[in-house]
Parts: sequence; structure tokens; C-alpha cells
Amino acid sequence: MTSMVELRRKSILLTGYLEYLIKHYYTEDQAQPHKPHVHIITPSDPQQRGCQLSLSFSVPIRRVFQELERRGVVSDMG
Repeated sequence: MTSMVELRRKSILLTGYLEYLIKHYYTEDQAQPHKPHVHIITPSDPQQRGCQLSLSFSVPIRRVFQELERRGVVSDMG
């Protein structure tokens, strides 16, 4: 049986990994001003953000939603 401590540990790892990937691949690049980028609004401290990341995109959200859907991700813009 899984405990809440184990679930929280995994949550911190998964959210941290997503944060790492976004910062690695989608940080704003002054050398490539037209490259899409993502800004993480949520605090970096896992104790302040819980298990989610709030994001702001440099491209229209509709394009992001359509690309996620094309890749099989179920999401909701509502």
C-alpha cells in the first residue's frame, strides 16, 4: 500500500522534472526572439506550489491546446 508521504515524494519529483524540462527547452532566448517560450508562474519551492505548475505561453493558448491534443494529451481549456 502506498502512503501519503510516498505520494507526495513522487509528486515533488514529477513536478520538479516537468519544471526542469520546461526551463531546459522552453526558456526565453534573446538570440532567438521568435522561438516559442514558456514562463513558469508558480513558485519554484515545492512547499509553496503544491503539485502543479501554472504556465504562461508566448504563443496563443489555442495552438498549445491543439498541439497537446494532436499528441494524445487530454486537456481542458475551460
